[in-house]
Amino acid sequence: MEGRAPDGLTSPADNNQQDFAKLHLHQSLKTNTNLKLVLDNTTENDDKAYSVDFNSLCNLVQFPRPFTAEMNNYHSRIFGSCNGLLAEYHGDAGIALWNPSTQKCHYLPAIADDVSMDHYIIPGYGYDNDTILGFGYDVISNDYKVVKMMRSKSQNCFKVMIYSLKAISWRRIKDCPYDIPFICNDGAYANGCLHWIGDEINNLFYGKLIFALDLGDEEYHEVPECDIDIRDFGYKNVGVLGGCLCVFRDCFVSYDDDNAVLWVMKEYGAKES
Repeated sequence: MEGRAPDGLTSPADNNQQDFAKLHLHQSLKTNTNLKLVLDNTTENDDKAYSVDFNSLCNLVQFPRPFTAEMNNYHSRIFGSCNGLLAEYHGDAGIALWNPSTQKCHYLPAIADDVSMDHYIIPGYGYDNDTILGFGYDVISNDYKVVKMMRSKSQNCFKVMIYSLKAISWRRIKDCPYDIPFICNDGAYANGCLHWIGDEINNLFYGKLIFALDLGDEEYHEVPECDIDIRDFGYKNVGVLGGCLCVFRDCFVSYDDDNAVLWVMKEYGAKES
């Protein structure tokens, strides 16, 4: 399925995706000081996204986003960013890669029916908890990749598809060997891998471990996490801070005693770093 480009965004007519990716990567690395925080309004059907410069947090800038025509039927969400490119998911219309700076947008084709039809989804709801997404860059093949994990109706697993911007196509890889909690953030990109909170199969909802998918060899592995002393269960999310993998955990004790723990892995793969 391909969406329609909204006002202010144009789809690349020449299909020159490789140059599209290289130019974005070069520009992003060259202007490393141009750091922005992108804000996504998920509480209502907002046809704009927002950004603020880290050097001037009071300057809020709005810009158009994909899938504006479909906003009345289904919320969309930004699920990843990499080198100036943003990735957005809309439950009915699909996935788009876009750059607010150049206002170019690339709409991904639909996934094959044999995979998509075996997928739990509740149409019309603002957030699809059985679709897990991620977006990052594979430095080995010089390619941007989108990962889409879909909970299977017929098997106790997440089926996994990868979209290559270079090949302009989807392909299926190994099923995810982990369960993913009902409330889970989208993939955090660090060290060439996408990361999620997960658990062993059949231990759904606990989220005791961090696992990663390497975008180079497309293999899964667990990431060691330091022992965080918390008094009560709290939601745990994985993210990136200063280029380093991090874990944020809300440690709710009472309404008068609500705190959080932030763990940053300064050396990737080293538990005590």
